[in-house]
Amino acid sequence: MAPPVSDIWFYVIAIPAVILVGISKGGFGGGIGSVAVPILSLVMPPLQAAGIMLPILCFMDLFGLLAYRKHWDRSQMRFLAPAMLAGLAIGTAMAGLVSDRAIRLIVGSIAILFAADF
Repeated sequence: MAPPVSDIWFYVIAIPAVILVGISKGGFGGGIGSVAVPILSLVMPPLQAAGIMLPILCFMDLFGLLAYRKHWDRSQMRFLAPAMLAGLAIGTAMAGLVSDRAIRLIVGSIAILFAADF
């Protein structure tokens, strides 16, 4: 269930999370934007946190596409596109089968591994 609009903790957590993503996408924060969903998962279910961040990330990526539209490598896309589609299919299929608790564990583990720089 989505947090009520009057829930102040949602805004206290969500605003810094979105700012961190913006700073990271701008090239100043490194990978710090990867903690947005784990941070939002503190105040809401992780699938809803990902659902909130996804349109924001897609909108930001449009500007990245515009900036690099003449500098992409077709040979790299032959490897990246199938892997992306497979990950998207697996994630979509598993979203309804896995509990919120398991998703929190997975998202938290990935965030810790990124932070530890493995």
